[in-house]
Amino acid sequence: MHLRVELRFPASVQDVGAMLADESFVRWRAERSGGPGGEVQQVDVTGDADGAFTVAVRRTLPTDQIPAHVRSFVGGGLEIRQAEAWEAEHDASAGAPSRSRSRARRCV
Repeated sequence: MHLRVELRFPASVQDVGAMLADESFVRWRAERSGGPGGEVQQVDVTGDADGAFTVAVRRTLPTDQIPAHVRSFVGGGLEIRQAEAWEAEHDASAGAPSRSRSRARRCV
């Protein structure tokens, strides 16, 4: 599945890059996107905000919001592994394009 998302921030490309490469911000963002009962287990940022960098997040999410008749297929939790690859800025007006990939698996 392809998903295109465009986010605009009232800041320079350098400031936004620094925010997206900051491990504490990545953890904060992951904790808030999982909902109650979600747990961030690992956050890794590799590279430098001034150039290309990657972000990897591993977290678990409860499945209590999934309808009961489907929950038996996914179990009591899901493990989400998300990887983002941010490229160095090429043109300050264009921002830094990225690729993101997520994978979920059932927690038994």
